[in-house]
Amino acid sequence: MQKIIQTARLWLREIDISDAEALAAAINDFEVSKWLTRVPFPYGLDDARAFIKDALNADTALWVISFEGRFVGLISIEDELGYWLVHSEWGKGLMQEAAEAVVETYFAETRNQELASSHFVTNRRSKRVLEALGFQAEGEAVQKHCLARERDVALQKMRLTRADFFKRAGKTTSCKTASIKFHSERLEFRSFIKDDVDDLMALLSHYEVTKNTLTWAFPPDPKQIIERMSPQSKDHVAFCVLKDGQVIGQAGLVSGMFWYGLHPAQWRRGYGREIAQAMISFAFKHFDWPCLEAGVFDDNPASARVLEKVGMKEVGSVDLWCLPRRAKVRSREFAIQRSQWQQQNAPVIKTGRLTLKSLQVDDLDEFARIGGDARVAPMILRATSPWPLEDAARTLMQSAYTGRPGYRLGVYRDEHELIGCLGLGPDASIAYFFAPEVWEQGYASEALTAFVRDCFKRFDFDTLEADHFHDNSASGRVLHKMGFVTTGEALAGLAARAQKDTVITYELERARFEALHPLTKP
Repeated sequence: MQKIIQTARLWLREIDISDAEALAAAINDFEVSKWLTRVPFPYGLDDARAFIKDALNADTALWVISFEGRFVGLISIEDELGYWLVHSEWGKGLMQEAAEAVVETYFAETRNQELASSHFVTNRRSKRVLEALGFQAEGEAVQKHCLARERDVALQKMRLTRADFFKRAGKTTSCKTASIKFHSERLEFRSFIKDDVDDLMALLSHYEVTKNTLTWAFPPDPKQIIERMSPQSKDHVAFCVLKDGQVIGQAGLVSGMFWYGLHPAQWRRGYGREIAQAMISFAFKHFDWPCLEAGVFDDNPASARVLEKVGMKEVGSVDLWCLPRRAKVRSREFAIQRSQWQQQNAPVIKTGRLTLKSLQVDDLDEFARIGGDARVAPMILRATSPWPLEDAARTLMQSAYTGRPGYRLGVYRDEHELIGCLGLGPDASIAYFFAPEVWEQGYASEALTAFVRDCFKRFDFDTLEADHFHDNSASGRVLHKMGFVTTGEALAGLAARAQKDTVITYELERARFEALHPLTKP
């Protein structure tokens, strides 16, 4: 089967011996290994190297799951479909996305009519993944030995037929690996198909477009178009840009650089800036590059203005050979750091009475006062009562938005008065606290509704999680109002509590939230 599979957010690729350290670090977590049958715990570097060596010598379809340039799990089809995901990435829908692509490839490239899989009975996350693919339970649960737990565990076998998989969403067996598609405010970006050749030939036939590229041929060559637009790899992706279903441009990323071309009929409409913003956002979301670069020829000031408007800074110039001009041309080089882009694009969410935005150093005193209140501190993770400024500052500095889960937003009344804080953890968990003087005024529900909606929109989660201590019934009422459903109890310890205490755990599915809180346009 295909050695590389691309989805909207993931690269599924072959494993390599260089993955050993990442593999060992990712799976040496009991929260992961306890759901697998053949993985020991603890799991060390020698285990990882032995596994990879065996995998490379075996006839097994196995892929590394790469998200934002990072090793986050494995998925394979041997006798059955098997997979695991690093704990920090649970709740984002990544495994569903990977499994969908692998199963689709399996049925598209083989004549097999069925595929088996299984899950431990108590692993409801894995059960949901399989059921969403169309798998059905086969017989009663059986006992299967789990190496990590060193005991037998109840396991449910599952089976999926080709017909059931393809009829779920009206799929056909001619379907190949899922292509990438996303949207900006006015434009659609999607992977190239061969029907686009004529449109791109027309675009590149405009010398005023092609002369501003580095290596596109003029007159355009259809073979080059197919070759340059088709391959998708871990450091190269290309898109057609569409407006109202019509191809008006092209854009791409390669080895930390982005490029685009736009039909002259669409110039001076702000599309260049919109394309640049979308491509930078896509790059920092899907690749682990620390910065993104772009180049503009000296006689193309319009494109230079586009790059400046999206926050890119000029870092130098260089003479480069321009294939369509057949001459050397001075190129102005621009770059933007990941951290700069994140700061420019941190969430700002407005509700009827509130503004949710990044916490600032000027907020430190009030942040420490609210979190350190004797009525608040025993309910949140890191605070004590009182909360020393040094400790609060450390928490605040770790709150910055990075483009990924693991950040906090302040909740402001009248845009300037800090009254609380909301956070999204790297494990897709929601946490929040508010100043006691604003309790029972509906601020928590108002802020949380807007924040959860933004999280679902921003990160494509299937579910979000939350919890609260058993003696915080007010928080429970807020979560129930959002649509969170109780999933159980656990023990947790806080700095402000003398010993571990019981917390109530919750889960919120995207579909349930959207049904309860439909987005209404003003």
